[in-house]
Amino acid sequence: MNKEKEVITLIKKALKTKSKITLKSTSDNIKEWDSLGHLNILLALEKNISNKVSNINELSSAHSIKKIVDLLKKNKLIS
Repeated sequence: MNKEKEVITLIKKALKTKSKITLKSTSDNIKEWDSLGHLNILLALEKNISNKVSNINELSSAHSIKKIVDLLKKNKLIS
């Protein structure tokens, strides 16, 4: 499984959603993605990818899957 798919799977589990999630998904089109959902996403990334995720300040305002993946790549936490 590639890293992007792993991130999508992590986010889907963190949000406990049955909605289809793709790179184009955002907090606007996933009803479970509210402020608590966003916190759950950040915690799941921190736990499963790297303990360095919390150092990426931009993640707190990243409200799309693509933005989250891009930030993780930019910070070399996924390839």
